[in-house]
Amino acid sequence: RQLTRIRNEMRRLNAFSVQRGGGNTMQLDLGKKIEALDGFESAEMVRLVQRGQKSEKEGNLAEAIGYYEEAIDIEPDAHSVRWNLASVAMKANQYSRAVNHLKYLDRKDPQWKYSYKLGVCYYQLGKYQSALASFDRASAQNNRPSGSFKYFLQIGRGLTYLELEDVVRAHEQLKGASRSKNSALVQGALARLALMQGDRKQATSHMQAALKEDSQQLDALSVRALLTSNPDSYEKFQDQLYRNTVYQPPFYNSVTLQYVHVLVARSRFDQARTVLDSLNAQKIEAIHTMKFNTAAVSNRALIFPSTQQKSPEAKKISRSRLLEEEIQM
Repeated sequence: RQLTRIRNEMRRLNAFSVQRGGGNTMQLDLGKKIEALDGFESAEMVRLVQRGQKSEKEGNLAEAIGYYEEAIDIEPDAHSVRWNLASVAMKANQYSRAVNHLKYLDRKDPQWKYSYKLGVCYYQLGKYQSALASFDRASAQNNRPSGSFKYFLQIGRGLTYLELEDVVRAHEQLKGASRSKNSALVQGALARLALMQGDRKQATSHMQAALKEDSQQLDALSVRALLTSNPDSYEKFQDQLYRNTVYQPPFYNSVTLQYVHVLVARSRFDQARTVLDSLNAQKIEAIHTMKFNTAAVSNRALIFPSTQQKSPEAKKISRSRLLEEEIQM
C-alpha cells in the first residue's frame, strides 16, 4: 500500500511538472522512477500470488487469503487474483469476505459465475431471497448453460427453498438435480424434505443412501438423529454443524433443541445446559414459528406423559414448545 501511495505521488509530481513547464530532466527522472516502481510492484504481485497459490495447495487457507489480499492491494483490478481470493474465502467459510470481492468483480465485469457464487454465499449466510435473486441472475446471464451448471443451479435453488420451507419448489428442484446425479448432498436434502412431509420411510431411505456415500453429510446426519433420538447421532450432527456452517438456520437449531431434550431425558443436565446455551431466545422463537414443526414430524417422545394433558389449551401448543417446557422443568 505504501508503494502504491509513493507511485501515485510520483505521478502527481510528474503531472504537476508538466503543467508548470518543468524541465525535461525532472520529467524524465520521475518517469524512470515510476517505471522502475511499476516493475517492482509487478514482480512483488507475482511473488505474492505464487505464495498464495502455494499456501492454498498446502491447505493454509488463511495464509493464502492474506497473500491474495496483499496482491490486490497492489493491483485492485487483477480479476483472476480476486476471483481466487473469493474462492479460497468460501472454502474457509468466510462468506462475507467472499461476497465483498464477488460484488466488486460483478460491478466491473458482470458474469454468471460471479452471480452463482454470490447465490451460494448468500445461502450460507441465511440471506435466502438474495440467494434466489443471484441464482436467477446467473441463469439469465448464462446463454449456453452446461448440464453441470443446470445441476448446481437446481441444487442451490432446492436447498434455498428447503430453508424457506417451500416444499413444492424444493421438491421440484431437488428431484430435477437427482435425475442428473444422485449425490450425497441431494440425497441428504431429499431425506430432510421427506421428513418434513411426514414420510419417515422415505426419509430413512434417502438418509441411508446419503451417509453411505458421505458419512459426514449434514442433512442426513440431522435426519438420522431425529429418527433415532440417539445421543451419539446428535453429537455427530453437532460436530459437523459447527465445523461446516456459519449461519445455523431454524431447522438445524430445532434439531439442536431436540438434542437438549434427549440429554435431559437421560439426566445429562450439565451437557444439556451447555448445548442449550448455543440457542438464544431469538433462535428458539424462530424454531417455534417454523411451518413444519420438527418435533412433531420426528415423533420425539415426551419425558412426562402428563405434559400435554395439563389443560385443554396444551393440545394447541406446538410440540417444540412442549419439549422446551419439559427442558426448563
